[in-house]
Amino acid sequence: MALRFFDYGLSLQVDRTSMACNQAVRLLGHIALDMAQPVRALQLYTECLEYRRKLVDSSNQSIANILDSIACAQVELNDTPKAFEALEEASQIHHKNDPKRMSRTLFIYSMAYLRAGEPAESLEALKKCWELQGLTQEEVEKSQYPKHSGDIVLLSRIEAAKGNKELSLQLVSKTVTIRKDILGNKGPRVADSIYIMSEMLRDQDREAVAAKILREIIDMG
Repeated sequence: MALRFFDYGLSLQVDRTSMACNQAVRLLGHIALDMAQPVRALQLYTECLEYRRKLVDSSNQSIANILDSIACAQVELNDTPKAFEALEEASQIHHKNDPKRMSRTLFIYSMAYLRAGEPAESLEALKKCWELQGLTQEEVEKSQYPKHSGDIVLLSRIEAAKGNKELSLQLVSKTVTIRKDILGNKGPRVADSIYIMSEMLRDQDREAVAAKILREIIDMG
């Protein structure tokens, strides 16, 4: 519904180079990425960046935020060199302004390092992300805050890449509980956690259990 709403609005005779439309284009990119359409998301983010550079100074924090979004889409497309390139530029802008506001950049760095097969660097970036928020890994692992469920999912993938399979399974299982408590038994976030959990179970040759929990995703339909 949101995707159709934004698509329709931007199809009207509007000035896509204006700040208002520029922000709408970025939001449309977020929606596309949430709907597992990283190619389209990247196209929208790139358009947004092109016009935003004409609207604000090159060191404006909003450019760094769009570069973060571009990097996120590139990680999903498995183009980590381009992701790191965008993140480096974003980092430079953040350092010119307020480096304490770059926790999202560090989170995406963590995603990129993991996709590049470097779990140790991924964990280091994730810890730096938490430090900027005044948090420790232990506090995040124990947190019931919905926003931290994404952090715990990423941490579980890092631990799986490091070979800590039981810990990774415990962590992702926790995100299923957190997301169900907040969102109910349905929805893409809940399905995402369940699917990751089933992948980990299959990797441990626990296929019967994996198949059983996958049924939950099918039943959501």
